[in-house]
Amino acid sequence: MWPLLFGRLSSDQMVLISGAAHPDNRLCCWDAMTGESVWGLQDGELRYGCFDLSVIKAHDGRDVLAVSTEVGVQRWEARSGIRLEDTSDLTLGTIWGLDSIVAADGSPILVGAGNDHMVYRWDPISGTTAGTPLAGHRSSVKCVAVGDVPARGVLIASGSDDGTVRRWDGATGECVGVSDVINAEILDMNLLVSRSGVSVLTCGDSDGVLHRWDAVTGERLGNPIETGEMVGSLTSVDVADEPRIVAPSASGLVRQWHAVTGRLIDESHTGMSVAAVVLPDGRALLASGTEDGDISIRLA
Repeated sequence: MWPLLFGRLSSDQMVLISGAAHPDNRLCCWDAMTGESVWGLQDGELRYGCFDLSVIKAHDGRDVLAVSTEVGVQRWEARSGIRLEDTSDLTLGTIWGLDSIVAADGSPILVGAGNDHMVYRWDPISGTTAGTPLAGHRSSVKCVAVGDVPARGVLIASGSDDGTVRRWDGATGECVGVSDVINAEILDMNLLVSRSGVSVLTCGDSDGVLHRWDAVTGERLGNPIETGEMVGSLTSVDVADEPRIVAPSASGLVRQWHAVTGRLIDESHTGMSVAAVVLPDGRALLASGTEDGDISIRLA
């Protein structure tokens, strides 16, 4: 499994970034609308794997690409591919998952899932920690999600091999909720704050089940969605004001479900990794990547 990510660098530039873990260790950036290469790392520049990606805008207008690796978080300028200097706060062992947000006060926050059971917060620009690590999980944290949730503010969610999903107040670091135990490894998660005001937290597990919660209350949304195959990657997107969960499967089939009702909407695409983004005109782009390294982009 290798990550894909859309990044909006300006009002008229959207890029698609892909990474690959061992043995390829590749990082590539394309113009999402034309398919032309913007930049790519040479062999050996990404030496410690690539588990997840996140792009966040700096105070000075730069866009910083963060990559989770075996040794921590490494950073590049998203427009140019120029490597940013490592810091001791970012180099602290394996980080499996990443997500980021710009808070209401303009502060960028990068969140990481630690192999050491911790959830980390950093200033992605300076590379320094932003508060103490969030402790509570009893096993490796495999994924995180962060969003600005109505009536709650910045909310951080984390999923662990201990079978729980925890929700944290992004400002104070206080744990505000713990899910019931899921009897499987939690592999990926996503927090969707839809244009209609619905906030849905979704996670996928090693048994092929998608679990959904109201991100504000922590209450489950409907029955778990049985996909029949391991869910190692997922994303979510608003399509014509319809909140959707998008997830590939081990067989390469990409499915879309209504995020609230769980209704299956589409299963016509193929891929092992997915990314989605809403365009300024309200349409949504969906990217999917195959095990062979082919990437396709289409309207969702």
